[in-house]
Amino acid sequence: MKQLIFNHQIPVIAERTFLRMIGLLFLTILSQFYFTGCVKDELGKKKNNGGYYECNIEGDVNVQFKAEGDCGKVSAKYFPLSQDYDNYRSIVIQGFDGKQIVSIILYFKGSYPANPVFDLDAGAYGGNFGIGQYIPDALNTSSINYSTDERKTGTCTITEYDQTNQTISGTFSFAAQGYNSGATLAGVEVGLSGKFTNVPIIDLSDPNNPKGPCYNSDGTMLGQGGNDGNNNGNNGGNIGNNNGNNNGGNSGNGNGNSTITFKNPIFTPIEITFNGETKNAPAGGTAVFRGMAGANGNGNATTSGKTSSGTTVGLSLSWQLNLNFPAANTNYDYTLNAGGDVFFLKIKNSASRPITKVYVNYGLQGQTVDNITLNNDGNTYYLGYYKAFSNSNVRGENGTYSWFWQNLGLSSTQNQSVTLQAVN
Repeated sequence: MKQLIFNHQIPVIAERTFLRMIGLLFLTILSQFYFTGCVKDELGKKKNNGGYYECNIEGDVNVQFKAEGDCGKVSAKYFPLSQDYDNYRSIVIQGFDGKQIVSIILYFKGSYPANPVFDLDAGAYGGNFGIGQYIPDALNTSSINYSTDERKTGTCTITEYDQTNQTISGTFSFAAQGYNSGATLAGVEVGLSGKFTNVPIIDLSDPNNPKGPCYNSDGTMLGQGGNDGNNNGNNGGNIGNNNGNNNGGNSGNGNGNSTITFKNPIFTPIEITFNGETKNAPAGGTAVFRGMAGANGNGNATTSGKTSSGTTVGLSLSWQLNLNFPAANTNYDYTLNAGGDVFFLKIKNSASRPITKVYVNYGLQGQTVDNITLNNDGNTYYLGYYKAFSNSNVRGENGTYSWFWQNLGLSSTQNQSVTLQAVN
């Protein structure tokens, strides 16, 4: 039986109001500048600046990462003010060597900070913060990926923002936890330390017409005919899925007339099938679907807690979707909330022995049992969803030894959770 730790892919501090993290990738470098306009050389042609990204990766994986070249290999994708995240802006600075991806997602609010150092720590929400991520095999969507979380953190320092040439440079160092399908992999972690230099900024203020050193004035990618925004957006979305943020797909939304953004404010990834297309909205993230303005779309969404081997833990939740796309060139946000009739369970095991079986609503009509192992390592295990009653309880067992929590104090509100602690 594999160890189970249910920290979601990019964890947040669940005891706070849910932080609504990792929807639009964001950071702006100077709030008064929106990276508009075109950079041209003497011949009137835009520059496709070659960026450079390098770092050492040590731990579960020991390699040296280097990516150098045009925007398909090294780029920084900028998003303007969003409707979410308390008006943060964002930038994801990314290197891709054909297989591996290293990315730094920075969160920024207000004017540009005098000291541009960002804590790569999801728990630092409220200030200038970010997320560091590493994907060893970006072409395999089921592969292990690594991310900073509440325990694995680091920093990123912006050393130069070249407003004229629309490039960004900086250094970073962070530790990252290994994840697979949203589940924490015990003992699987890496440390990254490196820099990025002269990374061209792709301005996605208007996703239908990207701007910056990588693009022609008509929104097509430099050196390519036709509307290459679709290809770029699809690539961004694929990377975003692995990173725990599907909104990268907004990079090149193609020729559709409007979008529906499904927001995931809960603790587990949600698989969404809408208009015949399937996407994954990671915990705290989003998934964007494009369609003809005014057209009807339908489908469904599902989620559950899972072990690292993919076994369902607790209950499966589902949503039936029937929505109309909004007016042309606009977006409609739709939040997939968990109802007040369920709650998400987390257990921190600080006891002298592992928990090997978990009952929820023990002795009640809605009783469930999960045969899972929660090691006594002081980590918080993210389990799954369970029926919420006024007298809901939880019982943990290890042979004849047991723990029992009677009063969970559930509030019957949407997206509620409870964290229990097992002691001797």
